[in-house]
Amino acid sequence: MFARDVGEESFEYLKSELQDLMNTISEMKESGELDAIAEGLGSSIAKVTRSERGYTGCLWDKRLKN
Repeated sequence: MFARDVGEESFEYLKSELQDLMNTISEMKESGELDAIAEGLGSSIAKVTRSERGYTGCLWDKRLKN
């Protein structure tokens, strides 16, 4: 059946791509590159959180003054 063949080919392709991704992640973990990315991402999230907290505080203070 055509649909089954297409589905099987798609699944095999997807499986191969996911395996490549897992291999890349493993290599990055071994080299320490994954830790560096995680650290940078964590730092960025912290900066956004601090900025949002400051912005919210300013809005709150302005609301109280009005």
